[in-house]
Amino acid sequence: MRRILAVLLTASALLPLSGCTLSVYNNYRELERLQVIETVGFDAAEDGGVTLSSAAGRDASGREPVRAAATAPSVTEAMQELQGLSRSDELFFSGTGCILIGEAAASETARWLELVARSDSLRLDTPLFVVRSGEASELVTEAGGEEGDITQIMQALISFAEKSGPARIYTCADAARSLIESGAALTGAVHSAQDASREGGLTAELDGYAILGAEGRLMGYIEGEDALGVGLFGGEPGRAALTLGCGATVELAGGGVELEPAWDAAGQLCGLKAAVSVEAIVMETTSGLDLGTDEARRLVEDELAQRCGGWIYNILTKSAALGLDFLGIGRRLELENAGRWKALPGPWPEQLPGLEFSVTASAQLLNIREFTGAPDWGR
Repeated sequence: MRRILAVLLTASALLPLSGCTLSVYNNYRELERLQVIETVGFDAAEDGGVTLSSAAGRDASGREPVRAAATAPSVTEAMQELQGLSRSDELFFSGTGCILIGEAAASETARWLELVARSDSLRLDTPLFVVRSGEASELVTEAGGEEGDITQIMQALISFAEKSGPARIYTCADAARSLIESGAALTGAVHSAQDASREGGLTAELDGYAILGAEGRLMGYIEGEDALGVGLFGGEPGRAALTLGCGATVELAGGGVELEPAWDAAGQLCGLKAAVSVEAIVMETTSGLDLGTDEARRLVEDELAQRCGGWIYNILTKSAALGLDFLGIGRRLELENAGRWKALPGPWPEQLPGLEFSVTASAQLLNIREFTGAPDWGR
């Protein structure tokens, strides 16, 4: 593990410099012979081997997407096999825009991160996703059918997530740094699904976040709406639309989470307080909800605050149950409590299971004035 982390740490530190030493001259290829690989998948095979799958999107001439998979003892050999299948075209992996890892292969994600860090073609700044309850090769080689491909699907999903939430898209570099610094990490998760637009077609859908522990081992998932809470921790919840029980549909417009450790009379860490704040815009209401009154406004804000606070509480309790600081909370708190942090009886992740969590939440509607003095359509 120390060797793997050393490689990842060095590669992550140099990531901002990547691309500075290459030029069109020393990375030259004959364009007409290039097959640009846009999506790569890793799956576990027998005896420690790997199934490497790759997909190249349509080129400028409109050529159909090229998809293939090869199983070999190592990724290097699998790449060579894929190169052989491509015949005269040279596979170009530096254009890879997404990496998928099958759920079985996610039991050793650090292996794939080390591979990417050492590779002279794959890049650490590539978005990384775990395929929940499935294999990456199935999506890479079959999703999209004849009219599309997995690259188009993943680009659409990433764009949707960045705008509507969960907004945070984790790269290989993000996962590597978090494993090094906190011993745990998050990465995006997807699952295969039937394409409603094509009978029998296959597509991918977002499925929250995968939680990685020691050695990059898959430890669980953050599911459903709780995934929006991950964005709140980083101050980027996206513009998710939420329909509330009170009759209002709101769109998130911002938010964040303030954390404060709680200390007992003996000066020992005993809990963690989280103050959640969220801003939203009302998009529509039912006919029975009059937001021109203070009471109705408070009703909407209170329900929204309770809902968002629930996401944060669920994430914190999952972190405690696993004993994994996948959000990097320890590093965040240590900066503000350096002296007391040094006096902790053990590593921060070991303190998590014994902590009590207290979550308070508030919400503010930003466009409430639009509903004041609204016309009475019944007249």
